[in-house]
Amino acid sequence: MAAISSEAAQRRATTETERLAADSFLRAKIPARQDGEIWLFRNPNRHGDAFVGTLNRWLPHRLGLQLNVGQRRLTFGFRAANVQDCREPRFLDTTWMSLSYWDWRGRTRPVPGTPGRMNGFEEVVAEPPELQHLNRPVIRLTVDR
Repeated sequence: MAAISSEAAQRRATTETERLAADSFLRAKIPARQDGEIWLFRNPNRHGDAFVGTLNRWLPHRLGLQLNVGQRRLTFGFRAANVQDCREPRFLDTTWMSLSYWDWRGRTRPVPGTPGRMNGFEEVVAEPPELQHLNRPVIRLTVDR
């Protein structure tokens, strides 16, 4: 079996099955909780990219993510215009086991050990956005200590 040259591969037309699979993937909603809601944070400077000025080793801590060392999470960025049915979080939106992480001011609660100048972020609860509305590459967050 001969390998397809990169030039030939670029000329190969997308099949209908491939197109439908890609469309289905892009219309998929971001993985959410069982009740269908998702928790999002706002950029503190209201920048269109949620991670501008926030993407550093302390981001998982500031988001209040309860991760073990080396554990990874994927994070997604969306423009606010593509997020539907936004509202402020209430204590009823969290689970009983996570209630101690909820902040009544509508902010993420940084995990213990986060530097004091590293505040939490404003949060919203919303319908999960579709993958096609990502406005940046997916970011992998890892806690290193």
